[in-house]
Amino acid sequence: KQGTSAEYKKLRDRFTAEKFDADFITDLALAAEMRYVNFTTRHLGDLYMFRTSVSEFTSLNSSAGRDLVAELAIQCEKKSLGLFLYCPPDVARTEPQETFDRNCTVMRELLTQYGPVAGIWLDGVGSYYEEPQAYERLNELYALIRSLQPQCLISFKQGTGTEDFVAPEGLMHTKKDAFAEKAW
Repeated sequence: KQGTSAEYKKLRDRFTAEKFDADFITDLALAAEMRYVNFTTRHLGDLYMFRTSVSEFTSLNSSAGRDLVAELAIQCEKKSLGLFLYCPPDVARTEPQETFDRNCTVMRELLTQYGPVAGIWLDGVGSYYEEPQAYERLNELYALIRSLQPQCLISFKQGTGTEDFVAPEGLMHTKKDAFAEKAW
């Protein structure tokens, strides 16, 4: 069961990130012969793990008081690991232009504040097939990503057919409608 926004906000003061250790995470990745690390920048509850202008609900404004993306980016660059950033886009919860602008702001911040980014992994696959109109401007978002960091790979879980790769979850790949067929 997913919590409510109010329930997540109550957890902000308890979020310390005490066990988050970017140095350890990247050492572990190297020991496992990984070539990149994928980090969740925001997820359920909308707590951003980085400095952003779109919300006050961030790890910096929590008890953690830290920019976790920055810490991981430093260690990835130091150890020559790629940094992938998982960033589920907001969909049309408000006015579509406002939502699009918000998504662009988040992408711009992630791709200009933290050095080279190997990839962006977008989410929202369930709602994409149910509400494709909410993603009408996805290619514009992709163009922004590519303009800021041309080497940055783009993945959108199930895919629309214009990503560098898809990363399906569960049985979502069994969908057979026009959108799914285009991606696969």
